[in-house]
Amino acid sequence: MIRFVKTLVFVTMTCALLTSCDQKMRELNEQVNKFNNECPISYGDMMTLNSTTLEGNTVEMKITANEAMVSISALNNHKEEVIEIMVLSLTKETSKVLVDKIIDADANLRIIIIGGQSGMRASFKVSANDLMMAKEKFSNMTEGQKLITSNVVGMKIKLPVSIDDITTMTGLSITPSALIYKYEINDRETGNDMEELGGFMKAITMSQMSAQITQGGYMGERNRQFFQALIDCGQGVKAEYYELNTSRRTSFEISVSEMEDILNGKYKNNAPTKEDWENLGRAVEELEQLFEAPLEEEDYSMSSVDAFDNKMNSCNWITTTTESFNYSYPDFMTTSSYFCEDTPGDVVVHSWGKVELCHWPLLGYFGLELAGTDCLISNNTKARNITYKEDNLNIYSGYTTDNRIYYMKAKGLYGGDVPHATVLVLIYPQEFQNHMQKLTDIVRRW
Repeated sequence: MIRFVKTLVFVTMTCALLTSCDQKMRELNEQVNKFNNECPISYGDMMTLNSTTLEGNTVEMKITANEAMVSISALNNHKEEVIEIMVLSLTKETSKVLVDKIIDADANLRIIIIGGQSGMRASFKVSANDLMMAKEKFSNMTEGQKLITSNVVGMKIKLPVSIDDITTMTGLSITPSALIYKYEINDRETGNDMEELGGFMKAITMSQMSAQITQGGYMGERNRQFFQALIDCGQGVKAEYYELNTSRRTSFEISVSEMEDILNGKYKNNAPTKEDWENLGRAVEELEQLFEAPLEEEDYSMSSVDAFDNKMNSCNWITTTTESFNYSYPDFMTTSSYFCEDTPGDVVVHSWGKVELCHWPLLGYFGLELAGTDCLISNNTKARNITYKEDNLNIYSGYTTDNRIYYMKAKGLYGGDVPHATVLVLIYPQEFQNHMQKLTDIVRRW
């Protein structure tokens, strides 16, 4: 009899537990259906939430991303950061009930982001326990603090990002008083005028921030909310610049009161003037050419690697006319030249951001022998070592003093008292290594 009673109690408790679990899953399913009825939900031009469904024990959200603004490969390479952004966004009032139901039912959450152009996928799975921990972590945050955090983490995913031919954004951090942006500059002339650069860039930045909040649609409103959140949290903006060749530094700060002025439209028409450029030592003739020439807008919402791939896939190739030493380069690269006193002679440089293809018409063989220590291979850039070589082809590869990779080929020039070589060298950031095949083939087959 006692055994029968124990069995009956166990069965009763088990049935109650199962009934409770079933009830929680039914409540979760109802909430998922409510959420799905709101789909598609647009997040400006960036993303669209297409559906929210319950698949077994997992709530599945499918999102389409605009790959002109979101790099799927970058999302896959920064899964922890993406999960933090997604979970943070789900703790907002609009989706708070859904998160609570997922936790109550001990279910999982899977977020699938699909590239609208390529169809590439990034998938992220979060357990109920992870959601519970995130909920506790973000529970004391204001909506403004959540917005700042999600924006900063989102921007960090894209780093490093090329801003222009000489400037790269390398870091982003939050302090109690400011949001700090870090930049590297690779231009000796600018390095010699770093003091003037700070004030000049502050004027440009305030003008750009004003433009960002006046643009229409989702992004304009989101930028306004972001700047307002910084003000509410007592945080200004600080930018720090470091010039690689001269090791000089400068910075500027935009105070909270100046942020308020930006939101109020005070700097709407505060565009940089010709005098700003002249303060940096720019010649008037160069300025006129700069302002008259139509500038191609670069899409830096993508990572610089993705932008480079897009350029390479759609470019035309230009072949040089150098007698006996012809080579080809992509038409989106900017071509310049400078006189090297060590050679001596002109060096031709084709560049895009930190990717350079350089032709040295004349380089002493001694330079190649010293490539492992101190060989100049581009303007202000030296080889640090040799990690690979093919002696029979005169091909050398290794790292530069600014931690990029170089790949060079030399052709012997004979006659005269000292043997020399003409050299073609490709230099690029380490993160570009798997995207350089076409250009390394140009150098190898030269």
